Amino acid sequence: MAEEEPPTTTAAAEQALARLAGLARIALQTQASLAKQSVDLARGTLSGDLDRTSAGRAYVESVSREGARYWRAVGELGVDYATDLVALGKSVSSTVMREMAAAGRKPGTRHTSGTAADHTHSSGHHVMPEGGGPQAPNARTSGESSSGVADQEASPRRVKVRLRGPVGGRAEGTITVANQHPRPRRIQLSAGDLVDSSGGLVGAALAVSPATVTVPSGKERSVSLGVALDDGSFSAGERYSCTVDVTGGDEATIEVTIEVS
Repeated sequence: MAEEEPPTTTAAAEQALARLAGLARIALQTQASLAKQSVDLARGTLSGDLDRTSAGRAYVESVSREGARYWRAVGELGVDYATDLVALGKSVSSTVMREMAAAGRKPGTRHTSGTAADHTHSSGHHVMPEGGGPQAPNARTSGESSSGVADQEASPRRVKVRLRGPVGGRAEGTITVANQHPRPRRIQLSAGDLVDSSGGLVGAALAVSPATVTVPSGKERSVSLGVALDDGSFSAGERYSCTVDVTGGDEATIEVTIEVS
């Protein structure tokens, strides 16, 4: 009997894409089902069919129990996977909320005003190197560029960066992340929502490139930050801001301010 030949690279790629498409379809179906159930529960509560107090208590208990179970299961899959999952979930959620807010704006308005942005971030996981305590990936700036000025605070876990650019142009800058762990680390950077001075969401996003970078022990890598300053979202003389979470050890935060001329 002839041996079955292993799949070619193209066939393997097609199989992987088919599996990913299937997983995406299942995920979308699940989210749609959960959304429908959420709407049904809200209607039941408003109509009096469900007791609001009992339903609220059950919600809190269920979230606490299932949340703990979820993270136990994720932890068994590996810390790197858990980090990727959190970053991906935050990125997807931020994009959905930003696009929904932008689509819901009334004609003649540029920003969603009066909506306070939440800049409270949950603590990242602590990476414990062998023979030492928790270490933070040292996120720091690489100096001044033609369009960006970086201000480093004394604390290695919080850095302030200023980017500058004209309306219709682009504000750009560069930061440097360094790994002081004894082993290579995969450092991830995730940008939060971009807001104006009143806290209103802006219909644009800060680009971070690369968003994931593996840094050898004792080495540094450059990461670019930038945003296109289109006149539909930005105004001359205004300031905008967002935060960039840096994970891969202890959490670090980059506070980005964008000055538009």
